[in-house]
Amino acid sequence: MLPFVCIFLLIFLFGLKETSKSSVVTRNMTASYSFLLLVTLATIRSVGVGSDDAAYIDIFNGIPTIYDCESLLCGYSYSNFNIEFGFFIVLSILSLISKSQYVLFGFVAAFSVYLNLRIILKFSPYIAAS
Repeated sequence: MLPFVCIFLLIFLFGLKETSKSSVVTRNMTASYSFLLLVTLATIRSVGVGSDDAAYIDIFNGIPTIYDCESLLCGYSYSNFNIEFGFFIVLSILSLISKSQYVLFGFVAAFSVYLNLRIILKFSPYIAAS
């Protein structure tokens, strides 16, 4: 629990600095630091923080790498894996890097935080307050 509190306190402090100095450099630094902190927190969390972490890790470990595929579908069947084909291919490509849970959580966290930050940067005057 302490890491969560520390990271959100840091983001709060970035927000205070951002509101006191509204420059493009401060805004970009706040976005970058917030991105790195949130992705790091989501990447290094333990299995079981989310209700379905273990299920995703089992799916990730059961998917062959893209090099091990013999056909275009790579052995995909929705009844076997219970995930969408696009996500199956992404996991298959990620498994080239490693079968570690940190690769899985890091990629998903970076992708989702990046998309949220893009929207926040576009519509919000204060990044850390969003």
